[in-house]
Amino acid sequence: MARQTAVAKRTGRLSKFSEALFDRVLANILDGLPTYEAIEREGLNPRNFYRNLTRHPELTPRLQAAQLERDRVKNVQRIESAEKELHRRAVDGWEEPVFDIKGNLCGYKRKFSDA
Repeated sequence: MARQTAVAKRTGRLSKFSEALFDRVLANILDGLPTYEAIEREGLNPRNFYRNLTRHPELTPRLQAAQLERDRVKNVQRIESAEKELHRRAVDGWEEPVFDIKGNLCGYKRKFSDA
C-alpha cells in the first residue's frame, strides 16, 4: 500500500494495480485465458499492467508460473487427444471401399496407419 500512495503522489492519481488485482489476473490465467485477455478482463490496460509489474519484480515469477501451468494443462489435453487419434488409426483402422475393374463396389478392406 505504501508503494501505491507513492505512485499516487508522483502522478496525481491512484494506481489501480494492487496485489488483489494481480491475484485476480492470475486466477483468470489459470482458468485458461490468454494473458492479455486475463489482464483486460480486470479492467487494466496490458501496457500499464506490465509497467506496474516492472515496479514489483517479486510478482514476475508468480505470473510466469501461472502462464506455464495454463500452457501445461492445455498441452496435456492436446497430447491426450492426439494419442487417442493415433491409437484409433493404428489399432482400429478404417475401412476403404474396394472396386472391381468395372468400377463396381466389391466390398471393403480395413486399412491401418503405417505409423
